[in-house]
Amino acid sequence: MNDIGRRLRRIRTLAGYGDGDGGQAKFCRTYGFHPATWNHWENQLFLPPVTSGIKIRAVLPGLTLDYIYLNNLDGLPSLLRERLGRMRSA
Repeated sequence: MNDIGRRLRRIRTLAGYGDGDGGQAKFCRTYGFHPATWNHWENQLFLPPVTSGIKIRAVLPGLTLDYIYLNNLDGLPSLLRERLGRMRSA
């Protein structure tokens, strides 16, 4: 599934909703995702539909569908690309 779950977790973490203290549930409440659905996406049980991908883009300014679905960093603003790149190598 192209590691989309890892990218979704990175997006959530960069948005300030880490794994501790109910971060995933808080993230879902803030951005209007059903917690079980988001959990399935992060655990790569199934892919988010494109309509949800469009909604996910709003989480971080400059986020692209190419990054979410294809792991393509090329169209991202440089600061976001650097932050995501650091998370990939950690």
